[in-house]
Amino acid sequence: MLVREVARSPHLQHQVDEIGQAFAAIERIVERGQADGSFRAELDPRLASFIFYGALEEILTGWVLAQLHDDDEAVAEAERTVTEVFCAGLGAERAPAPA
Repeated sequence: MLVREVARSPHLQHQVDEIGQAFAAIERIVERGQADGSFRAELDPRLASFIFYGALEEILTGWVLAQLHDDDEAVAEAERTVTEVFCAGLGAERAPAPA
C-alpha cells in the first residue's frame, strides 16, 4: 500500500519525469555518436543511458556516504575516469592511423 501511495505522489512523478529527461538526453548523445561513427552501432542507446546515469548516481552516493573523496581534485578525477571508461566502452573500433 505504501509503495502505491508513493508512486501516486505528484512530487515523485515530477522527479521521475526529470530523470526521464536526463536519460533521453544521454540516449540522444549516444545516438548522435553512433550516427557519426564515434560510438559502436550495435549498442542499445537507451541501455547505455541507464548505465551512464547509474555510474554517476553511484559516484554521488559514494560522496554522500563519505566512501569517496569529494575535494575538487577528486571530483575532477571522477569526471575524467567516468568519461574515459564510458567512451572507451562505447567507442567504435577504428583502424590504427598509418605510421
